[in-house]
Amino acid sequence: MNQDTSSVHSDFYCTDERHYEGNFGFYYKDSYFSEPASRYNQSLAAMSLCMALSTFPDLPYCTYDKHILELMKKCGFTGTGDSNYKQYEFNEKPTTQSIGCAVGSKQLADGTTLIAVAIRSHAYEAEWASNYLVGSSGDHEGFTRSAAIVVDRIKDYIAAHEISGRIRIWITGFSRGGAGSTHAAAMLSRTEIDGVSCTKDDVYAYGFATPSGAAKTSRPESSDYSNIYNILHFHDIVPLVAPGRWGFTRYGTTLYLPFTTNPESQYPLEIFSKQKTADQKNTADQKKVVNIYEYVMLSWFREMSDEEFLLDTYKNILGKKWSFETVGLFNRELVQIIASSIGSKSNYSQNFQNAFTKAAAKALEDGHFNIDDASVLLEVIEELAQNPATYEALGSLLNFTKNSIVATGIKNIRLLAAAHKNPSHYLAWMQVMDPNYGCGLEPAFVNAAIVHDL
Repeated sequence: MNQDTSSVHSDFYCTDERHYEGNFGFYYKDSYFSEPASRYNQSLAAMSLCMALSTFPDLPYCTYDKHILELMKKCGFTGTGDSNYKQYEFNEKPTTQSIGCAVGSKQLADGTTLIAVAIRSHAYEAEWASNYLVGSSGDHEGFTRSAAIVVDRIKDYIAAHEISGRIRIWITGFSRGGAGSTHAAAMLSRTEIDGVSCTKDDVYAYGFATPSGAAKTSRPESSDYSNIYNILHFHDIVPLVAPGRWGFTRYGTTLYLPFTTNPESQYPLEIFSKQKTADQKNTADQKKVVNIYEYVMLSWFREMSDEEFLLDTYKNILGKKWSFETVGLFNRELVQIIASSIGSKSNYSQNFQNAFTKAAAKALEDGHFNIDDASVLLEVIEELAQNPATYEALGSLLNFTKNSIVATGIKNIRLLAAAHKNPSHYLAWMQVMDPNYGCGLEPAFVNAAIVHDL
């Protein structure tokens, strides 16, 4: 007898770079896909993040997809004997040209086929170099190449499994995986697939910590891509690249998790404290979400408020203490300075791109990036210093007497990356706003337009 997977309450395994690991609860329901993809669904968004985080590997290459396979199996996407499941480049050593993804499918009650696509969102190794392949025009070249590969795989999967009729596609990823998933969703939203029926509102895309990569000239925020959602954290530096100054943004709608720099945001520490004490009213899941939230928020806040990060250079510039509230503002200023020093997307592509992509591939080729090892950075500086076209920009960036923002950024690179290396923070927010977990907090996102005005 087949198990009913139309509504599943279970757990998945994830580990992040700050070693907060374990089994986290999830709620999957086929009914999430009964409404058009352009209608935001908090429960589907939270479930999408669970699927994205289950791609984080902690095992040898040959079993990198273990956790995403387990999640898809629990939700009914793998079929008998895993016949409906397919992994692509997931269990192989990544290269500068690869992108790992897992695909599964199931039949919904209305007869349509739902295809789930999870893009590897961690342990990129040399694949990370593609992030620096910006290109001279149009969308981010590296993300576009990766997305095209994913779309081709979806088409191949449909053909290999002889899928016909109406289909729905659910695609998600975190960080680089978020860029790959949203760019692929944009392609799918404007592409016909032979043998099946699939409109824009049949493509459900949720990206998290999504880097910018869509050229503003292609109108990526128009209603043509209203089925794509990006969930970001204000203090996360990764979504700031590629720089908006070079004409980049994201496909679809961008939403920011609540943050304290914005006076209108909700910051409900008190709510969680009260709910934690009301044990008789809490489910096990709810208490776990509360505990995750308190762990992430309080430990991270203490780290960012530590005296060693109270840097005079930054305090003098903004007149503020280095704290949780100011990291996001600093990240924006740092990216703006770097982008303006380089000049333009075209100049970066012609004169900087090769050095940066080679350095990124080398830094992570063995799977481990030592953020304190300056050898790779020094190689980049040496190569750029020998090029007359890059010498002036390099001199501007490295003039720490005049440019203390860059000096501060280099000194505190661990802190600037903290928000991105802590995906459990994203998970805590997404789950406490999901009614399935019973925490009583309505979605309280901050509109991207407000953030851009800060």
